[in-house]
Amino acid sequence: MGKLGNYLLILFVSGFLYTETNTFSKWVLELGDNFANLHNDGGYWLIKFYTPWCGNCKRVEPIWGHVVQALKNTHIRIGRIDCSSYPNVAKMFGVTKYPTIKIIRGEEHHTFQGDQDTEQIVNFALRMSGPAVEHITRPESLTNIKNMNQLFFMYVGEREGALWDTFNDVANKMQAHAFYYSTSQSIAEKHIFLNETPAVFVHKENSHYFYTGIWWK
Repeated sequence: MGKLGNYLLILFVSGFLYTETNTFSKWVLELGDNFANLHNDGGYWLIKFYTPWCGNCKRVEPIWGHVVQALKNTHIRIGRIDCSSYPNVAKMFGVTKYPTIKIIRGEEHHTFQGDQDTEQIVNFALRMSGPAVEHITRPESLTNIKNMNQLFFMYVGEREGALWDTFNDVANKMQAHAFYYSTSQSIAEKHIFLNETPAVFVHKENSHYFYTGIWWK
């Protein structure tokens, strides 16, 4: 191709890479010591704690770009903090390894513990930025959830009594690891056969399994 051809090809490729980087970066806030006060503003933050010299951080960067793209139109604000420049902020949130991804709201912060892939990080952020148990009020909403083919737990019936209290308590403790929903008997019966309510079932791989054990508060 010659030197001119190589140069033009480099410009062509660089142009797309630069555009993609800018597309992601405009949705990500570069934070520092100011985050010590900013995180108390009442909103949800998905923060990546990193250092420029960290090899794993560099490997996660393309995945982080896809996470940003998936969450840019949600209520979750996205930022990153260079811990080599702002070690006090890392210490404040108990960060000791890189990269660390946390969902933060006020004094509450939860660390992402799953595999470093787009879907798991996005689901983690969505779970932790909403109620522990999301109430489903429309049949089509339950259809959409099932079509996503994700693992989720469902409570069916009135949101009161021993089973509801136990389900809600478990959801609050395990929110980082799975989705938890509740719905009415009338909506659930459009999708599954119910012997009785209240009931709890888990949906996994297009099948559902009812909880048949005991419960207590």
